[in-house]
Amino acid sequence: MKFILFLKQIKRKIKTVLFKNKSKFYSCNACGWRGNRFGSDNWHKFSKCPSCGSEVRHRLFLACLEYSKDIGIDLSLEGKRVLHFAPEIIISKILSKLTDSYKTADLLRKDCDFNLDLCDMSIMGASSFDIVIVFDVLEHVPNYKIAIKEIRRILSKFGIAILSVPQQDNLPETYEDRNIVLPKDREKAYGQWDHLRMFGDDFAKLISEEGFKVKEISYKSFNEIISLRHMLKHPIPSKNKNATNNRRLYLCMKNQMK
Repeated sequence: MKFILFLKQIKRKIKTVLFKNKSKFYSCNACGWRGNRFGSDNWHKFSKCPSCGSEVRHRLFLACLEYSKDIGIDLSLEGKRVLHFAPEIIISKILSKLTDSYKTADLLRKDCDFNLDLCDMSIMGASSFDIVIVFDVLEHVPNYKIAIKEIRRILSKFGIAILSVPQQDNLPETYEDRNIVLPKDREKAYGQWDHLRMFGDDFAKLISEEGFKVKEISYKSFNEIISLRHMLKHPIPSKNKNATNNRRLYLCMKNQMK
Protein backbone atom coordinates (compact mmCIF):
# COMPACT_ATOMS: atom_id res chain seq x y z
CA MET A 1 0.00 0.00 0.00
CA LYS A 2 2.83 2.38 0.91
CA PHE A 3 4.57 1.52 -2.36
CA ILE A 4 1.42 2.40 -4.36
CA LEU A 5 1.14 5.73 -2.56
CA PHE A 6 4.82 6.36 -3.29
CA LEU A 7 4.26 5.71 -7.00
CA LYS A 8 1.31 8.12 -7.07
CA GLN A 9 3.46 10.82 -5.45
CA ILE A 10 6.17 10.27 -8.05
CA LYS A 11 3.62 10.52 -10.87
CA ARG A 12 2.27 13.79 -9.44
CA LYS A 13 5.78 15.24 -9.25
CA ILE A 14 6.51 14.22 -12.84
CA LYS A 15 3.28 15.87 -14.02
CA THR A 16 4.16 19.02 -12.10
CA VAL A 17 7.55 19.21 -13.82
CA LEU A 18 6.09 18.52 -17.24
CA PHE A 19 3.37 21.15 -17.02
CA LYS A 20 4.85 23.87 -14.81
CA ASN A 21 5.88 25.82 -17.90
CA LYS A 22 2.59 25.15 -19.68
CA SER A 23 0.22 26.70 -17.16
CA LYS A 24 -2.85 27.78 -19.10
CA PHE A 25 -0.99 27.40 -22.41
CA TYR A 26 -3.83 25.54 -24.08
CA SER A 27 -6.94 27.45 -25.08
CA CYS A 28 -10.36 26.48 -26.43
CA ASN A 29 -11.35 28.86 -29.22
CA ALA A 30 -15.00 27.87 -28.73
CA CYS A 31 -15.53 28.91 -25.10
CA GLY A 32 -12.31 30.64 -24.05
CA TRP A 33 -11.24 27.98 -21.53
CA ARG A 34 -7.52 27.96 -20.74
CA GLY A 35 -5.51 25.32 -18.93
CA ASN A 36 -2.54 22.99 -19.03
CA ARG A 37 -4.29 20.10 -20.76
CA PHE A 38 -7.47 19.23 -22.62
CA GLY A 39 -9.80 16.53 -21.37
CA SER A 40 -10.29 13.01 -22.69
CA ASP A 41 -13.13 10.79 -23.89
CA ASN A 42 -13.53 7.11 -24.72
CA TRP A 43 -11.92 7.59 -28.13
CA HIS A 44 -9.11 10.08 -27.59
CA LYS A 45 -6.96 11.43 -24.78
CA PHE A 46 -6.36 15.12 -24.13
CA SER A 47 -8.28 16.61 -27.06
CA LYS A 48 -11.74 17.48 -25.68
CA CYS A 49 -12.43 20.81 -24.01
CA PRO A 50 -13.15 20.18 -20.31
CA SER A 51 -15.37 23.25 -20.19
CA CYS A 52 -17.67 23.23 -23.24
CA GLY A 53 -16.96 19.79 -24.70
CA SER A 54 -15.70 21.08 -28.05
CA GLU A 55 -13.81 18.53 -30.11
CA VAL A 56 -11.08 18.85 -32.71
CA ARG A 57 -13.47 19.32 -35.64
CA HIS A 58 -15.25 22.21 -33.90
CA ARG A 59 -12.02 24.02 -33.08
CA LEU A 60 -10.71 23.43 -36.60
CA PHE A 61 -13.82 25.13 -37.94
CA LEU A 62 -13.49 28.12 -35.63
CA ALA A 63 -9.81 28.41 -36.52
CA CYS A 64 -10.87 28.54 -40.18
CA LEU A 65 -13.15 31.48 -39.39
CA GLU A 66 -10.52 33.33 -37.38
CA TYR A 67 -7.60 32.72 -39.72
CA SER A 68 -9.46 32.51 -43.03
CA LYS A 69 -6.97 34.82 -44.78
CA ASP A 70 -4.13 32.50 -43.81
CA ILE A 71 -5.82 29.51 -45.45
CA GLY A 72 -6.68 31.48 -48.58
CA ILE A 73 -10.48 31.55 -48.53
CA ASP A 74 -13.03 34.15 -47.45
CA LEU A 75 -15.21 32.66 -44.72
CA SER A 76 -16.69 35.88 -43.39
CA LEU A 77 -20.27 35.21 -42.27
CA GLU A 78 -21.34 38.84 -42.17
CA GLY A 79 -24.39 39.28 -44.37
CA LYS A 80 -24.38 35.60 -45.34
CA ARG A 81 -27.34 33.23 -45.14
CA VAL A 82 -26.13 30.28 -43.07
CA LEU A 83 -27.76 26.87 -42.56
CA HIS A 84 -26.26 24.60 -39.90
CA PHE A 85 -27.23 20.91 -39.70
CA ALA A 86 -27.22 19.02 -36.40
CA PRO A 87 -26.01 22.19 -34.69
CA GLU A 88 -23.73 21.96 -31.67
CA ILE A 89 -24.88 24.44 -29.01
CA ILE A 90 -21.49 26.03 -28.42
CA ILE A 91 -20.97 26.57 -32.16
CA SER A 92 -24.49 27.90 -32.64
CA LYS A 93 -23.97 30.54 -29.96
CA ILE A 94 -20.95 31.84 -31.82
CA LEU A 95 -22.37 31.70 -35.35
CA SER A 96 -25.64 33.38 -34.42
CA LYS A 97 -23.63 36.47 -33.44
CA LEU A 98 -21.69 36.60 -36.70
CA THR A 99 -24.65 36.84 -39.08
CA ASP A 100 -28.24 38.02 -38.95
CA SER A 101 -29.39 35.08 -41.04
CA TYR A 102 -28.40 31.95 -39.15
CA LYS A 103 -30.73 28.95 -39.33
CA THR A 104 -30.47 25.44 -37.90
CA ALA A 105 -31.83 22.12 -39.14
CA ASP A 106 -32.08 18.50 -38.05
CA LEU A 107 -34.14 15.50 -39.04
CA LEU A 108 -35.63 14.89 -35.59
CA ARG A 109 -34.63 17.57 -33.09
CA LYS A 110 -37.32 20.01 -31.94
CA ASP A 111 -34.94 22.82 -31.02
CA CYS A 112 -34.01 23.65 -34.64
CA ASP A 113 -35.57 26.06 -37.11
CA PHE A 114 -36.27 23.32 -39.63
CA ASN A 115 -36.87 19.59 -39.53
CA LEU A 116 -35.09 18.52 -42.70
CA ASP A 117 -34.03 15.29 -44.32
CA LEU A 118 -30.61 16.02 -45.79
CA CYS A 119 -31.49 13.80 -48.74
CA ASP A 120 -34.74 15.63 -49.48
CA MET A 121 -34.80 19.38 -48.81
CA SER A 122 -37.51 20.09 -51.36
CA ILE A 123 -39.10 22.67 -49.04
CA MET A 124 -35.96 24.77 -49.60
CA GLY A 125 -35.67 26.65 -52.86
CA ALA A 126 -32.55 26.62 -54.99
CA SER A 127 -29.82 29.08 -53.90
CA SER A 128 -31.46 29.61 -50.50
CA PHE A 129 -28.20 29.78 -48.51
CA ASP A 130 -24.67 31.08 -48.92
CA ILE A 131 -23.06 28.70 -46.43
CA VAL A 132 -24.19 25.23 -45.37
CA ILE A 133 -22.44 23.55 -42.42
CA VAL A 134 -22.69 19.78 -41.99
CA PHE A 135 -20.49 18.15 -39.37
CA ASP A 136 -20.54 14.36 -38.98
CA VAL A 137 -23.93 13.75 -40.57
CA LEU A 138 -23.17 12.26 -43.99
CA GLU A 139 -22.13 8.94 -42.45
CA HIS A 140 -25.70 8.60 -41.10
CA VAL A 141 -27.77 9.31 -44.23
CA PRO A 142 -29.00 6.50 -46.53
CA ASN A 143 -27.47 8.03 -49.67
CA TYR A 144 -24.72 10.58 -49.14
CA LYS A 145 -24.45 11.41 -52.85
CA ILE A 146 -28.08 12.56 -52.94
CA ALA A 147 -27.44 14.59 -49.79
CA ILE A 148 -24.45 16.29 -51.42
CA LYS A 149 -26.52 17.08 -54.51
CA GLU A 150 -29.19 18.65 -52.29
CA ILE A 151 -26.59 20.70 -50.43
CA ARG A 152 -25.28 21.99 -53.74
CA ARG A 153 -28.79 22.82 -54.96
CA ILE A 154 -29.68 25.02 -51.99
CA LEU A 155 -26.34 26.86 -52.13
CA SER A 156 -26.12 30.22 -53.85
CA LYS A 157 -23.94 30.84 -56.91
CA PHE A 158 -20.73 31.30 -54.93
CA GLY A 159 -21.87 29.29 -51.93
CA ILE A 160 -19.67 27.19 -49.68
CA ALA A 161 -20.42 23.91 -47.91
CA ILE A 162 -18.30 23.21 -44.83
CA LEU A 163 -18.20 19.48 -44.21
CA SER A 164 -16.60 16.98 -41.87
CA VAL A 165 -16.96 13.21 -41.60
CA PRO A 166 -15.25 10.45 -39.61
CA GLN A 167 -12.39 9.05 -41.71
CA GLN A 168 -10.58 5.91 -40.76
CA ASP A 169 -6.80 6.25 -40.76
CA ASN A 170 -5.10 5.05 -43.94
CA LEU A 171 -8.34 3.96 -45.58
CA PRO A 172 -7.85 4.76 -49.30
CA GLU A 173 -11.50 4.40 -50.34
CA THR A 174 -14.80 4.84 -48.56
CA TYR A 175 -16.18 1.53 -47.29
CA GLU A 176 -19.89 0.75 -47.36
CA ASP A 177 -21.63 -2.62 -47.28
CA ARG A 178 -25.42 -2.49 -47.44
CA ASN A 179 -25.60 -6.05 -46.12
CA ILE A 180 -24.36 -4.80 -42.75
CA VAL A 181 -27.63 -3.96 -41.00
CA LEU A 182 -27.43 -5.06 -37.37
CA PRO A 183 -26.37 -2.32 -34.92
CA LYS A 184 -23.60 -4.47 -33.40
CA ASP A 185 -22.22 -5.23 -36.87
CA ARG A 186 -22.33 -1.58 -37.89
CA GLU A 187 -20.50 -0.61 -34.72
CA LYS A 188 -17.82 -3.16 -35.50
CA ALA A 189 -17.51 -2.13 -39.15
CA TYR A 190 -17.97 1.64 -38.91
CA GLY A 191 -17.30 2.51 -35.28
CA GLN A 192 -20.87 3.42 -34.32
CA TRP A 193 -24.17 1.52 -34.48
CA ASP A 194 -25.99 4.19 -36.50
CA HIS A 195 -23.25 4.78 -39.10
CA LEU A 196 -23.89 3.44 -42.57
CA ARG A 197 -20.36 3.76 -43.95
CA MET A 198 -16.78 4.64 -43.12
CA PHE A 199 -15.33 7.42 -45.23
CA GLY A 200 -11.77 7.17 -46.47
CA ASP A 201 -9.11 9.43 -47.94
CA ASP A 202 -11.18 9.72 -51.12
CA PHE A 203 -13.78 11.96 -49.46
CA ALA A 204 -12.58 15.13 -51.21
CA LYS A 205 -12.71 13.31 -54.55
CA LEU A 206 -16.26 12.10 -53.89
CA ILE A 207 -17.39 15.65 -53.13
CA SER A 208 -15.64 17.13 -56.17
CA GLU A 209 -17.44 14.63 -58.40
CA GLU A 210 -20.72 16.23 -57.33
CA GLY A 211 -19.79 19.71 -58.55
CA PHE A 212 -17.56 21.25 -55.89
CA LYS A 213 -14.06 22.64 -55.78
CA VAL A 214 -12.72 21.23 -52.52
CA LYS A 215 -10.09 22.57 -50.13
CA GLU A 216 -8.96 20.21 -47.37
CA ILE A 217 -8.16 21.74 -43.98
CA SER A 218 -6.28 20.05 -41.14
CA TYR A 219 -3.98 21.06 -38.29
CA LYS A 220 -1.26 21.41 -40.94
CA SER A 221 -3.15 24.38 -42.41
CA PHE A 222 -2.18 26.51 -39.40
CA ASN A 223 1.11 27.43 -37.81
CA GLU A 224 2.42 25.10 -35.13
CA ILE A 225 1.64 27.39 -32.18
CA ILE A 226 -2.02 27.87 -33.20
CA SER A 227 -2.42 24.17 -33.91
CA LEU A 228 -0.97 23.18 -30.54
CA ARG A 229 -2.62 25.90 -28.45
CA HIS A 230 -6.13 25.10 -29.72
CA MET A 231 -5.40 21.36 -30.02
CA LEU A 232 -6.33 21.04 -33.68
CA LYS A 233 -5.21 17.41 -33.80
CA HIS A 234 -5.44 14.46 -31.45
CA PRO A 235 -2.13 14.46 -29.54
CA ILE A 236 -2.29 10.74 -28.77
CA PRO A 237 -3.58 8.55 -31.62
CA SER A 238 -6.38 6.20 -30.64
CA LYS A 239 -5.67 2.51 -31.13
CA ASN A 240 -9.28 1.85 -32.13
CA LYS A 241 -9.19 0.82 -35.80
CA ASN A 242 -12.24 2.99 -36.55
CA ALA A 243 -10.83 6.13 -34.95
CA THR A 244 -10.29 9.34 -36.89
CA ASN A 245 -6.89 10.42 -35.62
CA ASN A 246 -6.34 13.06 -38.30
CA ARG A 247 -9.43 15.27 -38.32
CA ARG A 248 -10.06 17.23 -41.49
CA LEU A 249 -12.56 19.83 -42.64
CA TYR A 250 -13.58 20.29 -46.25
CA LEU A 251 -14.39 23.73 -47.64
CA CYS A 252 -16.47 22.98 -50.71
CA MET A 253 -17.02 25.82 -53.17
CA LYS A 254 -19.84 25.45 -55.65
CA ASN A 255 -18.39 24.75 -59.10
CA GLN A 256 -20.24 26.78 -61.71
CA MET A 257 -19.35 24.35 -64.50
CA LYS A 258 -21.52 21.54 -63.06
